[in-house]
Amino acid sequence: MKNLTKIRYGLLAVALISFAMGHAQLKSGVYFATEMKEGNTISHELKVDSEYIIHSVYQQSPANFIKTLGGFYKLENGAIVIELEFNSNFENDGVKSLTIPYKSGDNEIQLEFETPLTLRKSSGINQPLDGKWLFATRGPDEGQER
Repeated sequence: MKNLTKIRYGLLAVALISFAMGHAQLKSGVYFATEMKEGNTISHELKVDSEYIIHSVYQQSPANFIKTLGGFYKLENGAIVIELEFNSNFENDGVKSLTIPYKSGDNEIQLEFETPLTLRKSSGINQPLDGKWLFATRGPDEGQER
């Protein structure tokens, strides 16, 4: 009888661990990294919450926008799988989804690109307008699209 109870507890533990791993999430917050490319300092900003992720890349000096993309994500087999809702570089790369291998720690996320990129979590401050925003219209006053 004791062995049967141990087996049940063991199976329950395995089930709970499997559930937790399958439903793991990245820690919400804003993460930053910089890298050198062709003599320029390139900044990466990663904004993460429980279901949405945004990655922006830019050069600070001189100011130069490089790209931004984002969408809903899930974690599968050690990778971040993102279904992109926007990709500023879509006309050039046609990318609609991404699968990025990653590692995470308490205050950092390492994205396993060709050259790994380690982003560190900012301490952040709460501000009155923090949160997700939906821009409802675009274009001129006439013929706007939602």
